Amino acid sequence: MARRSKSAKEMLKAAKAAADDIIQWQPWTGERPVHVQDKCNPWTVDASSKKTDPGTGVYWAPQVTAPMPLEALYSIMKGHHVPFGSQHILDGMSYGNNYFELVTEDYFQAKPNGIDKNHVTDDVLAFASLVLSYAKAAKKDLKADESPKLRMAFMPRTEFNTLYKQVKPKLPGGLFNLFNTLACYTTTQQRPWLTRTSAPEKNQLPSPAPNSPVWNSKKPPYGSHASMKIKSWIEGIGKSSGSTDMLTTFDKSIDGSIGGLGSKMENMFGAHRKVPLFEFRGLSDIPMKEFESWTKKVDHTIQDLHKKYKTAPE
Repeated sequence: MARRSKSAKEMLKAAKAAADDIIQWQPWTGERPVHVQDKCNPWTVDASSKKTDPGTGVYWAPQVTAPMPLEALYSIMKGHHVPFGSQHILDGMSYGNNYFELVTEDYFQAKPNGIDKNHVTDDVLAFASLVLSYAKAAKKDLKADESPKLRMAFMPRTEFNTLYKQVKPKLPGGLFNLFNTLACYTTTQQRPWLTRTSAPEKNQLPSPAPNSPVWNSKKPPYGSHASMKIKSWIEGIGKSSGSTDMLTTFDKSIDGSIGGLGSKMENMFGAHRKVPLFEFRGLSDIPMKEFESWTKKVDHTIQDLHKKYKTAPE
């Protein structure tokens, strides 16, 4: 506990120092040039006004990387999909279109792979939401050298093979067969609706299956110089011990962020339980003078989540 307290104090000290540095800098006063690299010099940092108060008029676009159990991640995901709700401090927005898919228990109404929707736990729903979201994001091609991370607010820094190990005992059968059914659904305001099928009354189907699968694209759904088929990625998750999944390998050629920390996990606060690392992206901008207090709030929020979800769901 003492070590954690010391680490938190150091983090808050660093946050204050960063904020003070920018507040005192005010590079837009006096047209001062800023030299950063050998090329494209000099350039200037501007503001809306020469009288801009750096404490209130300059905003920080934060991101947070933290160890987080899947079930705790899902508690944040549920808020992400509710419009006009109170936004969680770790709930951000993607850049451009939002491709996030919140998988709920109702996605399992047809018992894919024999999984009863009444027995699905939140850690499974979080894993399924991540995989299905990145898979469905392939509907629209990325620009050259554009990472798929830009389409998601929740990005795993721990690769998908390791994530899968967290829920593998609860997911019998092949993953592709499972996601081939889950892909039939989409969620709007927390209500699941069947898509890519001819849905009968009450949207109930005994064995739903996509009419136009997103999996078998004739051209690579992601990137330009690198390629990856979504179906192959899903089929390969958990198949190779010690190696990274295909999406992680793909992103290495572009950005190296998705799953970029490999199999690395960290202990939760106050518990000897190792959990994956996630990056929470596109968080709300904050004025510089609030950076220290915001950092403190984030730290307390993560601690509270770790306390609440100390024990993995059975």
